[in-house]
Amino acid sequence: MTATAAAQRQGLIGDEHVRVIRSFFAHLPAEVDPCTRDAADADLAGKASQYRPDELAKYAEPIMDWLNPDAELSDQERARKRGITTGTPEYDRMSRISGYLTRKRAPPPTQHHLSSLRSRHTGLKHPAMAQGWARALVRGSTGHQTCRGS
Repeated sequence: MTATAAAQRQGLIGDEHVRVIRSFFAHLPAEVDPCTRDAADADLAGKASQYRPDELAKYAEPIMDWLNPDAELSDQERARKRGITTGTPEYDRMSRISGYLTRKRAPPPTQHHLSSLRSRHTGLKHPAMAQGWARALVRGSTGHQTCRGS
């Protein structure tokens, strides 16, 4: 992102513009060759000096569509993107967690999760309603069991 860095050093673009351009490259497949990456960087950095960050993001969308028309990720891209990040602890010593998991790695809801959700829902005080709701969660919309309940 040499063109972006140069534009920022010259004061032509701000931090929000850089965030938009970094996000663009974070979603760009690794298979895109370096020359195309440099051309996209130069184009986006040039437009960033003329556009607001939200306008730059809209401008970048068709470029991404052109470079990644199927918007599909290879296994290598999924592995690169997969991960969990924890934020800094807040005043209550709790940290925010965010990240990406592939479906096969995402754990199914446990009975504890289901019980916790059931107990929070005020309309499920009647046992028959709670059992029906739990069965729907456990079986999913396809009717196939996705996790084991008690």
